Amino acid sequence: QVSLPDEPSRLDVLRSSLSRAPLAPGVDLPALAVATDGCSGADLSELCRRASMAAVREWVAAEQQGGSVAQQAQQKQQLDRAQQGQQVQHGQLLLPEQQFL
Repeated sequence: QVSLPDEPSRLDVLRSSLSRAPLAPGVDLPALAVATDGCSGADLSELCRRASMAAVREWVAAEQQGGSVAQQAQQKQQLDRAQQGQQVQHGQLLLPEQQFL
């Protein structure tokens, strides 16, 4: 039986899995390693694979809509910041899964 990786090992798996992938400036791999406690190396590799595929899908969608990925990412970031401001303004910070309840 193989034990689950500790935090430094999870960080190594994430770095290895994403070594050839361009990462957005805000990607915090050490924080992701902390947040994925209890995940196996295979779980982490699959997470990276899915994130990469999602990025490709976003790029293709942006190209089909005639805008650049950078423009759409900036618009999404502005919208996210506005939504976060509204949540904090109301005196509570909601988790992503709570925002739609």
